[in-house]
Amino acid sequence: MLGPLTIVAAKPRRRGFRSHTQQLLAYLAFHREGATPDETIAALWPDVEDQKARKRLWDAVSDARAHLGECILRANERYFLDREAVAVDLDQFEELLARAHAGRGAD
Repeated sequence: MLGPLTIVAAKPRRRGFRSHTQQLLAYLAFHREGATPDETIAALWPDVEDQKARKRLWDAVSDARAHLGECILRANERYFLDREAVAVDLDQFEELLARAHAGRGAD
């Protein structure tokens, strides 16, 4: 998330990620608490007819899972990234910041 979007699968496939899949993965990376289908569609595809947008969401989730395994989970009507299954550089950056703040004032 810091810099250009880069998504690397453990097992690269011939066909890369669809643009809708990339959008979904980036959106979920920024929303640690996840998002409902309606929130996701409103954020990513606001001008797309509802039925088409829902299919786009389903296709993006399926594509992400095909490339990355069960990286997108669904609970309580919310999609979210399984941060145990994927590494997000934003998470790593925030962890380093927290450590730096915790170390202030220490020798």
